[in-house]
Amino acid sequence: MERWRMREKKVRGMKRKTNEMVTRIEEGTQEFPADIEQGY
Repeated sequence: MERWRMREKKVRGMKRKTNEMVTRIEEGTQEFPADIEQGY
C-alpha cells in the first residue's frame, strides 16, 4: 500500500510537469528544450 501511494504521488507530479511543458510549448516554443528530453 505504501508503495502504491508513493507511486501515485510521482505520477501526479509527472502530470503537473507535463502540463507545464505543454503550456510552455503552446506559448510559442516550437523547439523542444533539451532538458525535457533528458528529464525522461
